[in-house]
Amino acid sequence: MDQAIISGANGLVGYELTKYLISRNIKVICLGSKSFNQSNLINLPIEKENYFCLPMNKIDNLSKLLEEKNVEICSECVFYNFAWRGKKKLTDGNMNDQLNNAIYAAEAVKSASKIGCSKFINVGTIEETNAENYLKNEYPRKHNQNQSFYTLAKLSSRDMCLITAYLEKIDYVHTRLSVPLDPTLKKGSYISLTLKKILNSDEYTKPISQQLYDIIFLDEVVNSYFLIGKNGKNKANYFIGTGKPLSLNHYFNYFKNILKGEYEFPDIDYNDYDLKTFSIKDLKFDTGFKIQNEFKDIKNYLNI
Repeated sequence: MDQAIISGANGLVGYELTKYLISRNIKVICLGSKSFNQSNLINLPIEKENYFCLPMNKIDNLSKLLEEKNVEICSECVFYNFAWRGKKKLTDGNMNDQLNNAIYAAEAVKSASKIGCSKFINVGTIEETNAENYLKNEYPRKHNQNQSFYTLAKLSSRDMCLITAYLEKIDYVHTRLSVPLDPTLKKGSYISLTLKKILNSDEYTKPISQQLYDIIFLDEVVNSYFLIGKNGKNKANYFIGTGKPLSLNHYFNYFKNILKGEYEFPDIDYNDYDLKTFSIKDLKFDTGFKIQNEFKDIKNYLNI
């Protein structure tokens, strides 16, 4: 991989991946919906000419914009698609809001092929796997209906991009994330907010769902995407995680315990579905990815 294009470069993972690739002397072209001066990328050593304020509904203009700025695409350029938008957050909005993201992703595949990228890496969610298997009556737990439009749009995005990549003759790699965790707990989700409440000894509402999640530290996520860019296989579908999922109650209780000096990590029985869904076997085998730190190491990760 000589070069990378990152859409959604202002987001949680996109920003950190941009920083990581630059540190490895890989040329990075960033796409975002904000102007360069308004983006947090202004803090990175990236030239203004390599940043494009390009909303995803106009992604088909990428080729023209690159030509206007005389930006050349290397033969081993990888396109990472992190762009996704709801109304106020990634998972909200109506069906049209969410499905538009799938359409834009497929258009991004076409644009990536047109400008000469060798590989397109799309970002999905573990929820799409749960939904797909729920439809096959193979999902043993209650599906999270609060994110139904988001989940279905992510599932549609995977299939649309896969077929588009085949037609456009570009390698396609699909990835699925569960919960990437920012070490500052400033970005992200209900999980980050709850961990912060526990850290501050504040009250929080205990989750009812027994659905499993796989919390993985942000630096591990970034390393995995770097390795997928280098070594990921065409038509692969990688789950990015630790391979040791827990319910949110398990995570939160463990976090409370380690703050008290108790370090026994929860030991739960996984069924065959869990082992298959959260497996990182293919990711490790194809790319050489190895987990360096897991949730049991969170005290060091958060520097507390």
